[in-house]
Amino acid sequence: MEEKTILPLEGLKVIDLSTVIAGPFAAALLGDFGAEVIKIELPNGSDGLRHLSPHKNDAPLWWKVTNRNKQGVTLDIRKEEGKKIFAALLKDVDVLVENFSPGTLAGYGFDSETLEIINPNLTVLRVTGFGQTGPMSEEPGFARVAEAFSGFTYLCGEPGSPPLHIGYPISDSVCGLFGAMGILLACIKRMKHPNMGVEEIDASLSESMFRLLEFSVVEYDQLGLSRERMGNASKYAGPSNIYRSQDGHWISMSASTQRVFERCAKAMDMPELIDDPRFITNQKRVENVSAMNDIVAGWFAAHTKDVILTALKNGDVPVS
Repeated sequence: MEEKTILPLEGLKVIDLSTVIAGPFAAALLGDFGAEVIKIELPNGSDGLRHLSPHKNDAPLWWKVTNRNKQGVTLDIRKEEGKKIFAALLKDVDVLVENFSPGTLAGYGFDSETLEIINPNLTVLRVTGFGQTGPMSEEPGFARVAEAFSGFTYLCGEPGSPPLHIGYPISDSVCGLFGAMGILLACIKRMKHPNMGVEEIDASLSESMFRLLEFSVVEYDQLGLSRERMGNASKYAGPSNIYRSQDGHWISMSASTQRVFERCAKAMDMPELIDDPRFITNQKRVENVSAMNDIVAGWFAAHTKDVILTALKNGDVPVS
């Protein structure tokens, strides 16, 4: 008889009081690995994610996938009866996820001191746009706002064109990932320090994006350089771009190390590129990125998708 797989977070109990994406995504990740997640919504179903496309037969598909593996209940913690039920639920869980504006939950009667009394073993993930403290903590924040504020949006787009959003709220997912990681770190800490009391995690969309962009921060700090938009070209390695085949397919290819570049040159039947002074090192290829991309784009344009994929994959060059 096949043994049942034991998921690593079985036994962890979570209340998801958050809405839209980042907080619910963090809770969903925990549920994926066995945590028991209770999803609390207002009785009127006003979670904004329910109203975002896509829908099928009036069912909100995005809401469903982001709230998978959860037990759904309705509760209004602004009302006295709701507060009593919420406090009773909190006594028996390990984690609370919320994304109210800073101080809102305390205004409902659940400040840090009260949570400590109700359940001193509680870990609280607080998700906001700009953090729990600081000059922007009270400002509303959605994914696009955080992506713009962090500088991420400024990097997206073609040279000379306006900055671009990528069409998906990436900062929600990134913040959710960091939030889930923060919860797991708190669990490990509590194993070592079981009497540490309530642990509060301050996860913000904007700071999550800053964490992703650390390369640009150190570049500015140490070299005084501010990155600009480069379209699909890479400013740190090459050749790395999206190229079009003879039969009209867009193909992404990356040769970001010296060995991969050399394999790429051989796969394209252009071994002479390896010793070309313009391309002999990665730094040189970055300096001469336009010439490098013109050559590679020309090779792609002269071959069909199948020929390109076969040649590059046989040459052990990353391509998709």
